[in-house]
Amino acid sequence: MANHSARRSGLPIPDKSGKKRPLEDFFVPKELWDQVTTESFGEIRCITLKHLTPLEERAAVQRARGDALALGYELAKGSISEVSDASSDEEEDDEGQEATAEDGDLELDARPTDAAHITRYPIRDHDGTRDMLWAQMPPLVRQLVMEGYSEIAAPKSTASASFTKSRRSRG
Repeated sequence: MANHSARRSGLPIPDKSGKKRPLEDFFVPKELWDQVTTESFGEIRCITLKHLTPLEERAAVQRARGDALALGYELAKGSISEVSDASSDEEEDDEGQEATAEDGDLELDARPTDAAHITRYPIRDHDGTRDMLWAQMPPLVRQLVMEGYSEIAAPKSTASASFTKSRRSRG
């Protein structure tokens, strides 16, 4: 009953699994930096996503009210744990901030290296920061958040193929 009242009041939904959820950092590509406004969260350079609990997924379904497109946005938006900015001189220094190919993978090396210059903004439902952040992000960055959520929430193609191949008919 406590979870039900917490959901209705807008307070964070408790995670009773006892497991620590992994956080995944995604870095905004440099070519999109100038599109992100600095209204409430500074110059967003890193978006940290979390894996959703079943209760958080259910809350996203309820917020979407049966709209499949809205559900995708709500799941991605709900997975944002924090954002951080790089309000130091790293922005002006182009050295080390180019996309580089390493072992065939494209790696974005636009990460700030001096943690003392990073401001982290926790994102929550109950204080309105999640909706404020979503409104501050331009469409291209919101789309990247959706892609990031899909990356952490969906099984890799090999796991998916293995699962579907494991099917056995009974009866």
